[in-house]
Amino acid sequence: MKLLLVTHKFPPSVGGMENQCYELYRGLSSKYDVELYVMPEKESRIWFLFRLKSRLKKYLKKNPDITHVYFNDALIATAAAAVRSVSDAHTLATVHGLDIVYPARLYQKKIVANLNKNIDTIVAVSRATAEVCIERGVDQNRVVVVANGVDVSLKQTKKDNTFVLHSEKLALPDLSDKKILVSIGRGVRRKGFSWFLSSVVPRLSSDYFYIIVGPPQKKLLLFRFLFTVLPRSLSRLLELTGIAMDQVAIEALLRKPGIRDKAAYVGKIPFNDLVQLLKCSTAFIMPNIRVEGDAEGFGLVALEAVMNGTVAIVSELEGITEAIQDGKNGFYVTPENADDWVKKVETVSAKRFNREKFIASSIDYTEKNFSWDKMVDGYSRLLKDGTES
Repeated sequence: MKLLLVTHKFPPSVGGMENQCYELYRGLSSKYDVELYVMPEKESRIWFLFRLKSRLKKYLKKNPDITHVYFNDALIATAAAAVRSVSDAHTLATVHGLDIVYPARLYQKKIVANLNKNIDTIVAVSRATAEVCIERGVDQNRVVVVANGVDVSLKQTKKDNTFVLHSEKLALPDLSDKKILVSIGRGVRRKGFSWFLSSVVPRLSSDYFYIIVGPPQKKLLLFRFLFTVLPRSLSRLLELTGIAMDQVAIEALLRKPGIRDKAAYVGKIPFNDLVQLLKCSTAFIMPNIRVEGDAEGFGLVALEAVMNGTVAIVSELEGITEAIQDGKNGFYVTPENADDWVKKVETVSAKRFNREKFIASSIDYTEKNFSWDKMVDGYSRLLKDGTES
């Protein structure tokens, strides 16, 4: 068996899909002969996608011994047609969420048709994502669910109790007497960061401080201009490509009285600092909201927060509920219900809440159900099935 893993999201790029793909590559490489085909670091994604079919044909002709070809999301899986034309290799593709729900009629038609025609095994990262695939016409007999994993070794990093005393390194005020709430992710609307800032933060006491961590949107002024001049339908599609336009709303809210002294956006920070920030936090907040044509396929970042020893509070929405189980490794809150959010944040902050016991059981549950090894084993079984078929 020889596997070709094709992806446009791989370290040194940062993100949940990048981590998933790296761990999958690392895990499968210990079992099989795996070759990696990654988008060149300085190449644009559009050019990479445009050239992928022709490049893949040439690659497979030079390497006829490849028996399996894996695509890391539904978009690049459109190149699977090239595999069909030159190889009998078994094709697999992972579907994460947005790559199947993106609300463009032509895109939907092409993606679903390609998955049905050219992909032998369609791997959904959650049951919610699998259901979305089937609803859109993907052949349910080809859809299987393999949940993403998490780095369980995160629990071994020791907490630095002095970290919050040196918060000036993150350009933050003294947080030593604060209950810290942390959110992580790109500033896209479905993450709900601006909603949480405007609807929940003003209602929390001054004991709390909310921190948003995530890569800043480059060329934000340009995209801000485009969003003001383009028709709403086009600007919305532009946003769903991953442009973090919610960052505009976040920055505006952080200048408002009642919010600016209780919250901050720190952008991208070193990984070690992020780990310590989570370990020193009262809770990790994942306040996702419903956005038509967008979806959270899985809650990997919430699992990472749990393994870092904090309490995860998440919206009971979409694939997030595959990662976090209410009362087992986190808590659910009704999406866009400010009353629920305030109540839950205050509950996990109260002295009567047995924090240490809950965190210990959360880590144990997460490690048993969502290790990278468990995820790799799931994909390994699919590869064996593909060989036998």
